[in-house]
Amino acid sequence: MSAAPYDCRECAACCRDASDGRVGVAAEDLVRWKREGRHEILAGIVPGHFGEQAFAARPDHLLQPGDPQCKAYRRVAGLPT
Repeated sequence: MSAAPYDCRECAACCRDASDGRVGVAAEDLVRWKREGRHEILAGIVPGHFGEQAFAARPDHLLQPGDPQCKAYRRVAGLPT
């Protein structure tokens, strides 16, 4: 299987959409990161809207390229998915 054709450093649609300084994190991502022991990722989680979890919008906190949340942000930004 080939890698997703998404380059976070060029796209940054998730960070551009974070007008309030927070990028929402999907619950399934949180579960996966806990299962994988990705404490360095989980350490950056902050409260989001309506009890959801989020990242502060920073270049070192990007979503998994090509995941459903990534594609949703790309659609909002008018980028191909």
